[in-house]
Amino acid sequence: MNDFYRLGKSTKAFLQGFLNTPSLLNVEHLSNSLSDSLVYFEQEPVLDINDIQGNVLAGFSKNFQSLIFLKILEPQNAKSWIKSIEFSIATLEEVLIFKKLYQKIRERRGPHTGTVQSTWINIAFSYSGLRKLVKGVEQFSDSAFREGMHTRSAILGDPTEGNSDGNCNNWLIGSPTSIPDIVVIIASDEKTKLADKVAEVEAGLNSSLRIMFKQQGEAPPPPLTGYEPFGFRDGISQPGIRGRLSKNPEDFLTLRENPDNQNQGKPGQNLLWPGEFVFGYPKQDPIDPLKPGQIADAGPSWAKNGSFLVFRRLRQDIEGFRSFTHSVVAELSKKIPTSSGIKSEEIAAKLMGRWQSGAPILLSPKTDNAAIAEDESINNNFGFKQDVLGLICPHAAHIRKAYPRDDLDTQGAEAAIQTHRLLRRGIPFGEPYPASGERGLLFLAYQTSFERQFEFITRSWMNNPNFRDSNDGYDPIVGQNNNAGENRARTFVLPVQKSDGTIEKISIDLPNDWVIPTGGGYFFAPSISALKYLASN
Repeated sequence: MNDFYRLGKSTKAFLQGFLNTPSLLNVEHLSNSLSDSLVYFEQEPVLDINDIQGNVLAGFSKNFQSLIFLKILEPQNAKSWIKSIEFSIATLEEVLIFKKLYQKIRERRGPHTGTVQSTWINIAFSYSGLRKLVKGVEQFSDSAFREGMHTRSAILGDPTEGNSDGNCNNWLIGSPTSIPDIVVIIASDEKTKLADKVAEVEAGLNSSLRIMFKQQGEAPPPPLTGYEPFGFRDGISQPGIRGRLSKNPEDFLTLRENPDNQNQGKPGQNLLWPGEFVFGYPKQDPIDPLKPGQIADAGPSWAKNGSFLVFRRLRQDIEGFRSFTHSVVAELSKKIPTSSGIKSEEIAAKLMGRWQSGAPILLSPKTDNAAIAEDESINNNFGFKQDVLGLICPHAAHIRKAYPRDDLDTQGAEAAIQTHRLLRRGIPFGEPYPASGERGLLFLAYQTSFERQFEFITRSWMNNPNFRDSNDGYDPIVGQNNNAGENRARTFVLPVQKSDGTIEKISIDLPNDWVIPTGGGYFFAPSISALKYLASN
C-alpha cells in the first residue's frame, strides 16, 4: 500500500465512491452552446485508471522526490523484488483521488492546511533492463528506446568533445558504461517521509539489484516553489488530456473549464488524445484534432497502458545566465541608443518568452505582471500569430521554440504541432542560487514516441536556428549546437524597434551553454498488469 491518507476504509472502496460522487466531479462548466461537439466527447475513451501508473497522466506534484537507478545483476531474483514492490506502485486512480481530496480540504480549511499528505512510488525500465526480464522486447518499434539516449546523444545536440561535461561518456548516469536497468521514482510532501520511504525501498532490495546512482530533487522553498533554477515559474503550459474516468460521458480526466472552447481544459490548454502519452489509446490526428487518431501501439501486447519516460539531468549555470543578460543590456545601449531603458530582467524575459513570474511577455510586453501569471484562465491563453515579426516575443524565445502553438502559417500546422507534445514531470535539484554546489533540473517527461515527441522538439525546433524563420537562432535556454567546426557557437536574434519605427534584428552571440546534460536515459513505465507480467514470465 502507498502511504495514503488513512480514511478508515479500504483505498479501493473509497476511491470508487469518491469518483462516483457527483458533487466532486466538476462538470458544471459544460457549455450547452457546444453540444454539437459532444459526439467527440463521447468518443473519448475510458481510461484504465487502476492500471496506469500515477505519475504519467496526473503527475505526483510533490516538492520532494528521489530517483534511484538500479542495475539488474540476477534477473530471476530481480523478478521477485518486482513482485514485492508491485502493490506499492501508485496508480492513476489513487493519485487522482488524493488530489481531489487535497483540493476539497484546502477549499474548506484554507490553503495552508497540512492535513492530507502522501508518498508515491512509480517505476520504469530501460530497454536493457526489459531484455533481462522477458523475451520479445525487440518488438518495441521506437528505435530511440532500443538504442538508448547515450547512443543518440549527439543528435540531441549534446557535446561530442570527449573532455566536455555534457559529453555522454562523462555523464553521472546513463553513459555507455553506466546504463541503468530500472529507475524508481519516489515522491512525497515531506522531506523526512521521502527519506523514510527511500530507506524502506533500499532495504527491500535483494542481492540481484545494485544501486548505481541516486539523485534527490527538491522544489525551492516559498515563495519560489514552482520555479526552476533560473528563477522562472515553470510547468504552466502542460497539455490537457482527453479521456474519461468512467462510462459517464462527462466524467473527464481534464475538466472543461473554458466555457468558450470545450476543446480545451483551462483557457489555452488544448486537449490531446491520451495515445500521445499512454499506449493503447487514440493518438492525435495531425489534421483534425477533434478526431481520434490511430491507436498508440508500442509493439509488445503487454505494453498497453504503459508510457515512455525521458530523463535528463540538466545542470544550470545561473551565474553565467545572469551575467549574460547584463552584458546584452550594455551591448544594446551601444548599438541602439533608444534601447537604453531596457533592463536585464527584460532581456531574460525575451530569452524565455515569459517574465519570471510566469506572465507571458505577449500579454505583458513591458513589465512583469504577477496578476496575469497567477490567473490560470489567462497565463496560457495566447497565440503567436498576434506577434508575427517576433517584436514582443522573439521567434527563438524558449517557449516559442518548445511549443510553437499557432506560429506556423501553413494550413493545419497547429494541429500537427499538437502531435509533438510532452507531459513534463521535472523537479529542480541542488540548493537554490547563490549557495555553492551544483543545481539544475531533473527533466522527466512522458510520451509514446521518443522520436516524434522529445527528439523532434529538441532537434527540429530548439536546436534548429532556422525554425521558425531563417537565421532566427537557437533556443537560448536549452538549444545546443554541435555542428562540426562551429565550436558550439549559438546566436539569438532579437528584433528591436528603433525611434523611426523601423525594425532592426540584432544577432546576439550566446557564448556558453547555460544548461548542460550530465545524465539521461530512455525508459518504459509499464502498467500495473505489465509489472505482474514482468515478474512472472
